[in-house]
Amino acid sequence: MKSWSSLFLIPIFILAIASFGFAQLQPVHFSFAASTGSNATTVIPLSIDPAYSDGQPLATGDEIGVFTPDSLCCGAVVWQEKSGALTIWGDNQETTPIDGFRAGEQLHFRVWQQSTDIECEAEVTFESGDTETFQANGFLVMKSLVAHLPERLRGDVNNDGALDIQDVMLIVEIILNKKAPTEDETWAADCNEDGVINVLDVVLLVKWILNP
Repeated sequence: MKSWSSLFLIPIFILAIASFGFAQLQPVHFSFAASTGSNATTVIPLSIDPAYSDGQPLATGDEIGVFTPDSLCCGAVVWQEKSGALTIWGDNQETTPIDGFRAGEQLHFRVWQQSTDIECEAEVTFESGDTETFQANGFLVMKSLVAHLPERLRGDVNNDGALDIQDVMLIVEIILNKKAPTEDETWAADCNEDGVINVLDVVLLVKWILNP
């Protein structure tokens, strides 16, 4: 992690994104303590094309959060399909309990997908020379980010990790040609794996829901 020698880049970066009308949205899913007295900065360039493990890019409104090894969220940013900056908050040693990173702790990242309300682990790499640990006043630049979605279930048409009435309704819409399914949705809707989406898939899905 870069330290004081790279801090002069931070105001330049902030001015650059401000000049393009970049308005920072506030996270609605991840919560954390801010203004703890120490922090570091992670730049997330648009050019890295952050994506999910199925190849889909992060969408506007998805959130990127950073966590301690004890799963404490210490900062988050809303992805807006533009370059952004994530503030990583350090622990305020004058207060209890611990509310931020301590020096040398490993950084862990998670992504919240707004459309499905799914939170998943993210694999992040940084530019050469940057370390994946917290240092007060540090400066990191992401090189890549891949969020690993949970394995999809047959019947989970909306890919929210659960089988419920919403999935039943989506299959019915597909059968009635009211919805054009994606390739993944087609796979999930074919509950009996016979290559055809019909009422038999609805019956089987209802059976799974009633007898989990």
